[in-house]
Amino acid sequence: MTTPAPPTPVYGRVAPPPRRFFPKWLIALGVILLLAVLWKCGSALYEGRRLANAFAQDFHQKLNNGQFEDIYSAADDGFTRSGRHEDLVNFFENVHAKLGNAGKQSLVNLRINATTNGTFLIAQYNSIFDRGRAVETFTFVKSGNSLRLYGYNIQSDALVAK
Repeated sequence: MTTPAPPTPVYGRVAPPPRRFFPKWLIALGVILLLAVLWKCGSALYEGRRLANAFAQDFHQKLNNGQFEDIYSAADDGFTRSGRHEDLVNFFENVHAKLGNAGKQSLVNLRINATTNGTFLIAQYNSIFDRGRAVETFTFVKSGNSLRLYGYNIQSDALVAK
């Protein structure tokens, strides 16, 4: 019984590497999915900006008209539970008394945070009031196609007692 001879190498010729099969349609599908994700993120930011601007304008209108109870009653439970009713309404009264009527506001920053507790939008505005400028930070919780006030922070030199 004889053993077969090992194959003889062919010098000067290298065997080509094995060809990998990667269909072009898979690349196209990946690109389409990526575009869909980018579109969704972009449209969420656009919608969030539109809703936040409408809310801020409505908030300032109510603040200017002294409708502090309306601001409080339209707020989310997370806001109303953050303090006593009288203290929160009094806070809005003091802001209006010290700063005067709200004028023009411009959106500086918008962040969207989707959690298991809901979708939160944090919008920061540079606002001009009768008696000074302020930086307002609204925290909203998205409820259907509208926003509800979840938190409010205002920073202004005019609020500091003189």
